[in-house]
Amino acid sequence: MKMRWLVAFVAGMVATSAVVGVVLIVQERKEGVPGDSLVSLIVSSQRIEPNEPLDPLIERGVFVEVQFPQAVRIDNPVTNVEELRGTMPTEPIRANEQIPTDLLFPATPS
Repeated sequence: MKMRWLVAFVAGMVATSAVVGVVLIVQERKEGVPGDSLVSLIVSSQRIEPNEPLDPLIERGVFVEVQFPQAVRIDNPVTNVEELRGTMPTEPIRANEQIPTDLLFPATPS
């Protein structure tokens, strides 16, 4: 009889520890990584093909500011819509992704 109580007690402690562990992991995910600051970057709300002038898209409001964790920030991202004025991309710009300034070149006057 004592053995059953001991087994039940140990099983209860293991179950309690598992629940506490899951709660702590979920809480950490909600709070994010401590010290991980956010940066405001510009993304496109739609896919943009290479050599497409960006000025008309700026006027239509295709570009929006989005908060990204500093840890996932790319090198030389577009941080202001004005950086896109008078330019075209050399490669496709995917929707909702950071835009590297290295991808842009001056648009030819029409």
